[in-house]
Amino acid sequence: LVRSARGKEVGTMKGKKVWDKLPRRLVPAGATIVDTRWLDNNKAGPGMTPDVRSRMVAREFATELRDDLFVGTPCLEAIKMLMSIVASSGGGRIPKKKLMAMDVKRAFLHAPMTREVYITLPEEAQIGDTEPMVGRLRKAMYGTRDAPQNWQMHVTAILKQMGFTAGKANPCIFQHGGRDLQVSVHVDDFLCVGVRDHLDWLRQQLGKHFDSTSSILGPGSGEEKSIKYLNRIIEWTTSGLTYQHDPKHVTTILNELGMAECSGVNTPGAKDVAQEDDDVPLAVKEAIAMRRIIATVNYIAQDRLDIGYAVKECAR
Repeated sequence: LVRSARGKEVGTMKGKKVWDKLPRRLVPAGATIVDTRWLDNNKAGPGMTPDVRSRMVAREFATELRDDLFVGTPCLEAIKMLMSIVASSGGGRIPKKKLMAMDVKRAFLHAPMTREVYITLPEEAQIGDTEPMVGRLRKAMYGTRDAPQNWQMHVTAILKQMGFTAGKANPCIFQHGGRDLQVSVHVDDFLCVGVRDHLDWLRQQLGKHFDSTSSILGPGSGEEKSIKYLNRIIEWTTSGLTYQHDPKHVTTILNELGMAECSGVNTPGAKDVAQEDDDVPLAVKEAIAMRRIIATVNYIAQDRLDIGYAVKECAR
């Protein structure tokens, strides 16, 4: 299964013309050849038929600080801003606008490489070769330091050609004045707002450039009542739009702590009782679990203001 998944990945790379092959001996003197590795993952759950996926990534390490490689992301409030635009679009009645979540497949591989980079090629990509070969990248391969930046420049150029204007406060928020569309781009995840016809137009236009999956949230035929965006769940209900973090994080934490059957409390915390400092240092395994759980609840707290105080105390 792994061998088959790796072969399929190499086929995808060749199809998208990610690199040009050339003999290793022809690489210019002094040029760096970046190593690559395989990331193999079984997407299937326990007891299910294995679904092995393989991804080939470059291993270009950050050996020097590069302020020029910065790439922006939209703030979390952008999701709520777009939801507010939808909710208020009906003048107090059923909203006219809808939300569309779009996920671009293998986003970085669509963006042109902006510098000369050579990579090692795995055995699966050198079948039939008579001498050692390397790849000169044509596309922004995963693992190269400027891949996110190249992708953002690429998608920004495409949106501007379509008539969008990038935000001044955040370049990842776009507005199309003529069609009254708003788009938030978080790497390969798009969240779009507009009336159905304009969302269909946007999906069609972007489909000319990317392979993607998309879902439109709304009350109409063929529209979803619940979508996921950046691990947040947005639902269209009879009383309005709802938004919450992915509840699987809470379930995972409660199960790990053996608290799945415990009752909740109405207070954010309890006053600590003064006692002697007789704490015993945690074992390594327990310390790792503590850090993992606190990092997770700290992430959840962005969407759960009611647990902010308790999370702060845990983090202390």
